[in-house]
Amino acid sequence: MKRLSSLESLGLWTRAHRWAELRRFQRDEADGVFAGLKIRGRNHIVRLYNWSPGGACIDLPGSAKLGERVHLVCGKLRRHGRVAWLAGGRAGIEFDA
Repeated sequence: MKRLSSLESLGLWTRAHRWAELRRFQRDEADGVFAGLKIRGRNHIVRLYNWSPGGACIDLPGSAKLGERVHLVCGKLRRHGRVAWLAGGRAGIEFDA
């Protein structure tokens, strides 16, 4: 019998096609909203696609790498976090607890 892998060991291509929604938080869409992102000591203006208490989806600023520390600011939303995933010109930010 074949052993199933955890999600962390699967490639990004499999995550987009999973059968069940595994997010811990409900996300809010942010159409047309821009945010400030500080990464590697530099500030960027990025498009914010959606966000939740646990993270956000943004445009990819340059050549970000997985695990890099970031600070995201958009109105009252001011959170530190890390780059959790990269795909199709976008980045997922996982906020610190």
